[in-house]
Amino acid sequence: MIQDHLLSIVIVNWNTLETTKKCLNSITTYLTAPYEIILVDNGSQDGSVEYFKTLSGERFKVILLNSNRGYSAGNNAGIAESKGDMVCLLNSDAFITKGSLEGLIECMISTHAGMVGPLTNRANGKQGRRKYYRLIPIGRKVISTDYLSFFCVLISRSVIDSVGYLDERFGLGTYEDDDYCKRARVEGFNLNIYKPSWVWHESHATMKANGINEKSLLMQNKKIYLAKGCGP
Repeated sequence: MIQDHLLSIVIVNWNTLETTKKCLNSITTYLTAPYEIILVDNGSQDGSVEYFKTLSGERFKVILLNSNRGYSAGNNAGIAESKGDMVCLLNSDAFITKGSLEGLIECMISTHAGMVGPLTNRANGKQGRRKYYRLIPIGRKVISTDYLSFFCVLISRSVIDSVGYLDERFGLGTYEDDDYCKRARVEGFNLNIYKPSWVWHESHATMKANGINEKSLLMQNKKIYLAKGCGP
């Protein structure tokens, strides 16, 4: 039963306050399963810190970092404080829809998967769909995959206990999800996409807000990924 599980949602923010507000609003509007939100601020200078300090309630936990420690480190800080038996890493520019996270939870329970992800409008691989109307479930609802994009991913506590945290060598981001998925599969965990779940993804909001050259970052982190022996 979904109500028997606590979902920890980790959101890392770096100068994307208005986008993060939309993300939070989507959660409080649509999510009915038991949850906690762990907000990690990576040294923002856009008023995020001041706003986060106003948030209250047992469902909110705020972690304020003095500087930007990177995407993986920010998520790791949130994971370390999480209490749920399932952890959802949700980008600050990703907005859930009605039943989307409940669907991921149901899929994880029913398929015994280690990690589960939704479909979206912007993502590499099997999760990308251009139009919402294409989401009407046809055929299999669950797709087995080798890779899940971390714009929104549900990770079981057993995976975290076995695989550990995200690799912080990937710095500001990119390739940490490829790496973590690979490590989870090596440990014998299955990865699934749950087709009926849809999460809207603005994509690259943090990179744009902070003037990051994503192409350069991709090249840099690909070298790190390949150096770990992960393959192309």
